[in-house]
Amino acid sequence: MLDCLLFELELQKEYVGEHTINTVYFGGGTPSLLTAQEIASVITTIEEKYNLSKDAEITIEMNPDDVNENLVVELKNGGINRISLGIQSFNQTDLSIMNRAHNVAEAKASLKIICSTFSNVSIDLIYGSHSLSDEDWINNLDYVLQYPINHLSCYALTVEEKTQLHYQIANKKIPVLDELKAANQLNVLMNWANKNEWKHYEISNLCKNEKFAKHNTAYWQGETYLGIGPAAHSFNGNSRQWNVANNSLYINSIKQGFVPFTKELLSDLDITNEYLMTGLRTIWGVKLDKLTALCPKKCWNELHSSLEKEVNSENLLCDTNTWKLTTKGKLIADKIISNLFIVA
Repeated sequence: MLDCLLFELELQKEYVGEHTINTVYFGGGTPSLLTAQEIASVITTIEEKYNLSKDAEITIEMNPDDVNENLVVELKNGGINRISLGIQSFNQTDLSIMNRAHNVAEAKASLKIICSTFSNVSIDLIYGSHSLSDEDWINNLDYVLQYPINHLSCYALTVEEKTQLHYQIANKKIPVLDELKAANQLNVLMNWANKNEWKHYEISNLCKNEKFAKHNTAYWQGETYLGIGPAAHSFNGNSRQWNVANNSLYINSIKQGFVPFTKELLSDLDITNEYLMTGLRTIWGVKLDKLTALCPKKCWNELHSSLEKEVNSENLLCDTNTWKLTTKGKLIADKIISNLFIVA
């Protein structure tokens, strides 16, 4: 698999051309199962084959149960400069419900190890479970303040099919998720962010001291990105492509010298809708000049009318030709964005 990843980097070189690579992200599974030396070999290949910026943000996702002092130091020496740690909760009941492999003690110990080595650290937290009270949620957030963490990704718990959580809910072992509770805990998060001077710059992401996640921000701002490996997605502004998810098919194809992907050409409506979806999730919102340039002229009156309707409902704020979600709007962002989508 590693050999194929390195070979795909060679095969896909033309996708980004001479563009400077400002971010590298090891994610989409459990990349920390690779050794630090294997991670370093990928970074070295990118340096050799691509125009990698000297101050590029290079992130790896880790689970607390994978963390140890030697690995963390080796990752830093191998080129990683940012860690995204999947804590999920400092509440043991919540971790058990989510079927996480780590416990609270491991979560705290891993965080201590990482923060002693890295200055750029992000953690994931999840809210909205039936067992997480508002007080528990605030305690989770307040625990973050004890460490030099500068980025938070906070997600509402969702139920995926074929998971233990789905089984437990289907068999009435635990209650169904309460959307109103999740919305209230998002509101708690926003109040906590204001109180503690964290910038809530995207629906699910917050930072201190302007430490935006450069990689994720590139997604939301529609920049070109290249995905390497099984099921990896790539985007260049006009088309999207995704590699086959099956590991064996992926490996066999790469060995034969071609990348097994499916490609989708994006229409003007697709691009407009994607800009609405990604832009409105952020503090930067959507810009009038860009929206009018993207949106087909025949659809502009309909879209502008829909935007004004959301402004009148106090879900959007229009500020010098920029539309942004209000605090109220953030609680129902998906519904608002869906209402704005243009359907051919």
